[in-house]
Amino acid sequence: LPQPSSKSLQHIYQVQLGRFFENGDFMPEVKECQQNLVSAGIAVYYKMCGNMLPTPAKSHYTFNLRDLSEVIRGLLQADETVIVSRETAAQLFAHEATRVFH
Repeated sequence: LPQPSSKSLQHIYQVQLGRFFENGDFMPEVKECQQNLVSAGIAVYYKMCGNMLPTPAKSHYTFNLRDLSEVIRGLLQADETVIVSRETAAQLFAHEATRVFH
């Protein structure tokens, strides 16, 4: 199957994250950064796929859309009492991206 376009991925994950932020009691500044979080996730995913190619010594460097979904799923487990600013949302994103892609 062909890879979905970046625009399609952006739409899919932005809808997911947007609904989660709307259903939760998140601060408005956190809700506003959903597009940036999704864009950053997609950018990291493409960067990892392009730069971290599998080798005989590191055969686990085989990334697919499941890895991007894991980053988004980690964001979907956020608690509105903890993620109260853009900075804490960015910290959570950095943690999830590191957890998945490291």
